Amino acid sequence: MSDNKRVQTDPNKIDLYGGLAGCKLEVDHFYFGQGITISKTFARLSMPFIVSFAPAKKNNPFGGYVRATSGFFGFGFVMHMQLYLPKDIKVPDGFDLINTGWLFAALLRLRTMPYLILVLYSSAPFVEGGDLEREMELWPLEVEPCALKMGE
Repeated sequence: MSDNKRVQTDPNKIDLYGGLAGCKLEVDHFYFGQGITISKTFARLSMPFIVSFAPAKKNNPFGGYVRATSGFFGFGFVMHMQLYLPKDIKVPDGFDLINTGWLFAALLRLRTMPYLILVLYSSAPFVEGGDLEREMELWPLEVEPCALKMGE
């Protein structure tokens, strides 16, 4: 699909996969009911500093060629857990799928994993991210460095 005809998916209308950083799962997967699970995975979101040399253009926010800064002066997150939210689960009144995932992350933070953060959502399992033929949309969420040890 060409970039200028790309249609953005509504993440509240598809099965959603959340990348969780700051903690590791001791078992392969954990079921919460209604199909909601947390399982082991691996993905890394890296955020180096990028420099562009032209104003933004339509369908190109950088305007042209970009360069990454020398060394790694940005920050990133390593996600060892994946939260799976099926599109047809029943969510509380006033919630949508995205906020239901945030609620799960907040409850896990309060109960047992204080450094856990919900880094990003994906339209496909993270294990399929390396398949370049697989269409996959990614929505970053909690990407502030906060109390999480950088690069963990």
